[in-house]
Amino acid sequence: MVQIYKERDSLDALATRTSMRVVRTLFASAPRAMTSSQLAGGLETSRSGIQRALARLEGLGLVRSEARGRLVLHGIRSSSPLVGPLFEMFNHERYLDVRPKIRDALERIMGGVDTTDLSCVLLFGSQAKGTSRETSDIDMCFVWRDGAWDEAFQPLVRELASPHILVEPHCYSLADFQAVPDLVVLDSILFGISLHRHSFLRSARHDLVSIRKEVLLARLEGCRRVLEEATQEIREARDYLETIVEVGLTEVESVLHHGVTLPRAQIMAEGDHEARLARLSQELALEGDRVSLI
Repeated sequence: MVQIYKERDSLDALATRTSMRVVRTLFASAPRAMTSSQLAGGLETSRSGIQRALARLEGLGLVRSEARGRLVLHGIRSSSPLVGPLFEMFNHERYLDVRPKIRDALERIMGGVDTTDLSCVLLFGSQAKGTSRETSDIDMCFVWRDGAWDEAFQPLVRELASPHILVEPHCYSLADFQAVPDLVVLDSILFGISLHRHSFLRSARHDLVSIRKEVLLARLEGCRRVLEEATQEIREARDYLETIVEVGLTEVESVLHHGVTLPRAQIMAEGDHEARLARLSQELALEGDRVSLI
């Protein structure tokens, strides 16, 4: 912790209070980048003040800016040597904001489980977001390197917490956690508080950008397939309607030759059928629900 606060002091010496607030906001929103207008609105600070702070932070190599069309988006530069210490500092501050009773339960759990084969342990859900109530449970995510955990592990976690505190442990193998994430994994990555191996969560947030791209590409591919199927169905429906029109016109022409009445038909026509309809309309008069010869 001493090293963390040394890094913070060095950053404070180079940046203003506004800059630190910008850094906190960008860390909290990662991996989503933000515009200067969004930062100014969220921090209730002038846009010019935000832009000066961003310029200082870019000079430190802590913030990156990227133009996308007419917008300029700002985010944390993951390669900066300040990212690790700042991430741990902000993570620790969020942990201290957790209610003391919950922190005591977490410390009992972390002191009683073997973390040798764990890639990370995360607190997520309402306890991590600061929206918990007195009766809220503790959601924890355990990621195992080899994916093998004892069936007694989850009951052990619940027992360590105490009988009066409900804990919901979610266990994942490293491969499953790093695959396209489910809602639990997304919540853990975006809003979680790291309790073991902080660098894992920092990397997971950075990697989430590429995961999102994979998800979007998969959805686009799904949309493309649906569009192709719909296009094929439209072609088949059009062919079917043209067949109906052809049959209907043939029946009308047959009626004209034989001099009998014909029930009114709802006909959709285009192309070559239009000329036939125009000719037939001169010979037929529509009366009520039936088509009669003139």
